[in-house]
Formats: sequence, structure tokens, C-alpha cells
Amino acid sequence: MAGLCPRKKSANKKHDPISCDIEFDGVFAPVVCAKLVAELIKHVLYQRQQFPMSYEQVKQHFHRQQEKEGPSKQRGLGAVHHNKVRQGIETAEEMFNNLEKIFSQMSHIPQVVLVLGATPVSPKETYTFNLPSENSTGDTLSLKTGVRTMFRRLVQKDFMSDLKLMSPTSAFVLIKAPRKLDGTVEWFQPKLNFKLSTRGRQVVMNLVSASCAIEEELSRGSETSFDLSGIAPLDSSSTEQLNTSAYENFSPGQNDSGFGGENRFSKSSESDMTPMLTDRMEGGGDDDFIWYQAPLAIKGFKDKSSKIAKNSEMLI
Repeated sequence: MAGLCPRKKSANKKHDPISCDIEFDGVFAPVVCAKLVAELIKHVLYQRQQFPMSYEQVKQHFHRQQEKEGPSKQRGLGAVHHNKVRQGIETAEEMFNNLEKIFSQMSHIPQVVLVLGATPVSPKETYTFNLPSENSTGDTLSLKTGVRTMFRRLVQKDFMSDLKLMSPTSAFVLIKAPRKLDGTVEWFQPKLNFKLSTRGRQVVMNLVSASCAIEEELSRGSETSFDLSGIAPLDSSSTEQLNTSAYENFSPGQNDSGFGGENRFSKSSESDMTPMLTDRMEGGGDDDFIWYQAPLAIKGFKDKSSKIAKNSEMLI
């Protein structure tokens, strides 16, 4: 039949989330953790073509050009590009500084999210950084050690190589923090009803301390079955004698005995356990956390300085 065209594939095709575990041999102070998150954001912005070079190289190149030419000599397209670069650097610096402030105010922040797209609710790509648990234990690591370990893992994983090229867009940063901070956080704005969108590509980076990884392996191991074929079963007669002697020696008033009656499973001991259970429930409940969004977005840009320089030379 003439006039029939093949059906186009949907542009909103869903992909499986990309996950990457980054393990550390210790824990970090809150300020160091904030700097690690900042380094992750810089890395993603460069890898996803939001910056033409690494963030530090962008800053160096910008300041070098500013010293060489001066802001008064910027004209036309050169001035527009200069302003884009300057605005991107200033926004990023302000965001990283405020990340350090809010991390220093809190004992633990579980998640930080970087959204690339026009708006946070319609992202092209979403990067979720799951930070180490507040129950992590181990030696306190320095920023230098953490950055070196993190980038070594990122290079080994190479999990972003399959992503398609992306044109410059906006980058939004959100953090998940306790609801009780609402009204005390100065720069980040609370988003009470915000939920992460499932649109676009989803990338999850799990920053895990070695202690948490070991505990997870132990918990998995506790669920495994053991081979008891080499252990002989107890004789039923010996079991009855053991139960009889325990019953005869039982005394409700014995405080030091293993069979202390109500002393071991009494209402008082049950009430003593209640605060522990309550604290665990309150610490892990998602209802106690809300999202806080940075009021500024980092605008991506391309490297147009070389093209502008060539055009100016042709005009001369």
C-alpha cells in the first residue's frame, strides 16, 4: 500500500538506570563530603559537555583572557561569550560555597541530586549522589585521599561512555535534608511537594564507606543456609533431663540467673527498647526529609573563544 510510512520510535523511550558504586576505606567530615559532591558536579558538567573543558581549566582560561584583554575590550560576540563564562563560574562558586555551609550545619545529608535540563521536573538527565550512611565507621579520610579514590573509581567504571552527546542546558542542584531545617536554611529553598522525575536518563552514584559494604555482606551472609550434615542430633533423653533440671532450678527472684523470669522479658525491658526502635524509625523515615533546591542554575556553554578570535583576525 502506497503512502504508508514506518512508525517513528518514541522519543521518550525509557532506559534502565545506570548505577555506579564508589567505595572508600573510611569516612569523611561533613565539609569534606561537601567538597566531594562539588567535585562530582564539576566532573559531570564536563563529561556531559556543559563545560568545554574541566572546571578548573575554564577558570584559568577565563582569568588569563581577562588579564590579557581586559573587560573593556570585549565587544560583540566576544562580550556575550565572556559574560556567559563569567556567569557560569560565579554561579558555580556560589553554589559550592553554600553546599559547604549546609553540610557544616548538619550531621548527615543522605542525597544530593544534579538535574540537567530546562527545568527540574522535565530533565534530560538526573544524577543522584547517595552519600555514606551516618552510621559509617572508620578512619577519617582527607579531601585529597577522597578525591583521588573517587576519580580512580570513576575512570575504572567508565559508566557515562554510553550516554549520547548533550547540548548546553541548565544544571539544577537539590539536596535532601531534614524537614526541621525549613526556615533555618538561608540559601537553598525548600520544595515541600517536589518529587524526582523519572523522565530522561537516570544515573545513580553510591558513595559507600568500607564499613557499610562489610555490614551489607554480613547481612547477606546471615541469610545463607549452613550444612549441618556433620553434626549429630541430640538424644531426646538428654534433652528431657536438661529441661527438667532447668525447671527445678528456676526461681522468679533470681536476678543473676539466665532464667530470670520477668527480669529478662519484663515490661520495663520492653519499654527500654522502645526509644531505640523509635530513633531508628525516625532517622530513616522519608517523611522527615524534604528537598531543598539551589535558587540558581548553572548554565552550560560551548567554547566559542577560538572561533571569535579567528573571525576578529580575518576582519583585521
